[in-house]
Amino acid sequence: MKNFFQKDYPVVFIFLAVLIFFPAWQSGYLFFLDWSVNPYLSLGDISGWDYSLGRMFYVLAATILPFGFLQKVILFLLVCFLGIGGWKLAETLIENEKGKKSDSALWAKYFAGFLMIFNPFVYGRLADGQFGVVLGAVLFILFFVIHLVRYFKNRKRKNLILAGLFSGLAVMFSPHSIFFVLAITGVFFIGNIIQTKKYWANIWKSGAVVLIMLFLNANVVAGYLLNKDRDSRAFYNFNQDHLEAFDTADYDNTSVYFNVLSLHGYWGEREMRFISTQNYNFIWKPLFLLIFALAVFGAAMGIRKKNKSVIPLAVLAALSWILAIGIAAPLVKPISQFLYNNVPYYIGLREPQKWAGILLIACAGLGSLGVRHFLELKEVKKYISAWGVGIIFAILIYTPTMFLGFLGQLKPADFPPDWYSMKSYLNLNTEGGILFLPWHQYMEVGFLGDKEIVNPAKAFFGDRVIQGDNMEVSGIFTQSGRPESKVIERYILSEGKINENEFISDLKEMGINYVLLLKAEDFEDYYWLDEMKLLPVEKDSENFRLYKIDKTIDN
Repeated sequence: MKNFFQKDYPVVFIFLAVLIFFPAWQSGYLFFLDWSVNPYLSLGDISGWDYSLGRMFYVLAATILPFGFLQKVILFLLVCFLGIGGWKLAETLIENEKGKKSDSALWAKYFAGFLMIFNPFVYGRLADGQFGVVLGAVLFILFFVIHLVRYFKNRKRKNLILAGLFSGLAVMFSPHSIFFVLAITGVFFIGNIIQTKKYWANIWKSGAVVLIMLFLNANVVAGYLLNKDRDSRAFYNFNQDHLEAFDTADYDNTSVYFNVLSLHGYWGEREMRFISTQNYNFIWKPLFLLIFALAVFGAAMGIRKKNKSVIPLAVLAALSWILAIGIAAPLVKPISQFLYNNVPYYIGLREPQKWAGILLIACAGLGSLGVRHFLELKEVKKYISAWGVGIIFAILIYTPTMFLGFLGQLKPADFPPDWYSMKSYLNLNTEGGILFLPWHQYMEVGFLGDKEIVNPAKAFFGDRVIQGDNMEVSGIFTQSGRPESKVIERYILSEGKINENEFISDLKEMGINYVLLLKAEDFEDYYWLDEMKLLPVEKDSENFRLYKIDKTIDN
């Protein structure tokens, strides 16, 4: 049995992924707040400036596999490799010490693997559909760290190249990971400079890692520099209001310092967009303190055993903790505020809690060393299996909301037949642009109850659709720089006091011939559409009302 758990550990993590996602393996799509359902993606949707190689591969996969099936495959593999990556991190750290194949080492590897899966950071981001954040800012960064640790252990060039490769993959799926890569690279190589006094060797090797990362993302980097992609244009609209709207969250009487340390603090938790681990688990604090104590013990024992990887991980833990708090606490606010004001594009990382992904990796690595040495204590070693099971169980119940399809939150659904009927009608009977209302970037669509998701109109009905890109979060109505949006929003915010001729004229100037109103969210507020003589109803169905601009109207 021990031999199975030692050699066939991937099977364990596959089994865990099955326990987490098996209720979601039904026909239909998974609708999230931040994961747009795109059942009609094609290679023509790829943009050379906007799309990284990783995103291009995602579109390619979506053209081959049914989109709903692709969603489930991504989530399943993501969880599996998080566990495997945690195991590999612990294995790499323990290789620097004696007894690397002992029972204590086995439990330490499973500790890291389980913690990489069952934690509030991964749960919260996946519950909101942010698979790119978990994939880029956690999984690929995890393997980036693993290969850096291996490089400084054996000095093999292949590990340096692999570190560069995984850093490039991280940025492909989560552009903000460029800051994580730079921070991790700096900490490891500066630490090595201090130890070895070899300045130029460390400078060119760290530079090689960064160059590989930039090379793999050359088209996107060029897009940022030339301001040719949508993301960089959006950054110019970010300001202090955005930083405060997305600042890291505290919890009840728990300070933001402790909240982030425990891998919470995602602003989506504050908005109650998914089942809260803290509300669901009344003993989360003592469970976290156990995990944290193991990490601190692991750091202390690692330093004592002269494990060279421990100090960089401890420094990264402290640095990521401070930066993840961001501007939410007065003691550390000046640090993040300085970065926002002075580092190019850093303001794009308006959700500083993403830094907690690095804290998670450090806790998993240092905690594995803590488990390893704790289980070697004389009085503990007698009951090593009982202690090992207890530690793993503590991790499982620290984030119990992940089991059974996130407690039923991952429930597949399909668009109603009326949506498909309207799509067919639009394709066969209409030409020109379509304005989709209600005007929201995130909205309730009716067939999912009161669940809010990213507006699916353009993904479902096609590129002819102009839909809301107004985020409407914490007093911020929009961050859009799109000229069409500014025109349309002027009418939306007028509360029905609209000059009909001007409205129709502006729509026609934008190439819009139709207005499609979804009978959901606040559609009653768009009563003024029915009062316009120049915008007669062409089709009325269960879920939609289609208006057509009168062709007799001159531009």
